[in-house]
Amino acid sequence: MKIPVNEPLLGEEELANVTETLRTGWISSSGRFIEAFESAWAEYCGMDYAVAVSNGTVACPAASARFSISSNSSKSMLISPPRAHR
Repeated sequence: MKIPVNEPLLGEEELANVTETLRTGWISSSGRFIEAFESAWAEYCGMDYAVAVSNGTVACPAASARFSISSNSSKSMLISPPRAHR
C-alpha cells in the first residue's frame, strides 16, 4: 500500500509565479512574493508587520530573540512541537 504524503495542487497561477521568481532571480529571502506574503499575513493577523522565515529552525531563535527568551532563564519558556527544529 502506498500512502501519499502530499498531493500538490498546482495550477497555471502557481506555474506563472514560479516561472517569474526563476526568471527574475528572486528565489531566496527577498522579492515581491515574500513582501506580498508578509503584508497579507500581517493584515490577516491584525498586526502592523510580519516576518517570513524559511523554517522552524530559523523561527525558534527569531521568536526567542523577539521575546527575550534565554536558554538560561528559568522564568521564560518557548514551547514547540517535537522535531520542530534541531
